Amino acid sequence: MPKKASDIFNETNYVFASKGDFKDAFPEIQEMSIHVTELESLIWMKEQATHYLTVEHPGGEYIDCTNPSCDGGGFSMGNVLREAVNSKEEEIEKSITCQGSETTGRRCMHAFKISGSVKYRA
Repeated sequence: MPKKASDIFNETNYVFASKGDFKDAFPEIQEMSIHVTELESLIWMKEQATHYLTVEHPGGEYIDCTNPSCDGGGFSMGNVLREAVNSKEEEIEKSITCQGSETTGRRCMHAFKISGSVKYRA
C-alpha cells in the first residue's frame, strides 16, 4: 500500500531538526485562517477534499494526497507557513502540485489550492 507524505515524515528521524507542536514551531503566529482544497488536477479543478486550518487546529507538517494510487503524496504545509512567516505575508494564495507518484510510475496529477490569512504577534 502506498505511503502518504505524513507517514514518511512521521517515520523519519532528522539529524538537524526536531519535530514539535505548532505553537513551538510558529510562536510568531497569533491567528490563522487557511483553506486548502485538494483538486484532481489544476486542469480539471474537480475538488477531492478540503481542509480548514487554524491555530487551534493547525493540521500537521504535511497534508496528504487522497489519490489511493499515490505514493509519498501530499505537500508540506509547514514549508508554506515557514515561507509566509519569513516574508511576514499576511495573505497566502498558492497552488501546489502533489509531490507523490502513482504506483504506475507517473507523477500524481492532484494539486492543492491554498488561500487564507495569517496574523502575527506584535
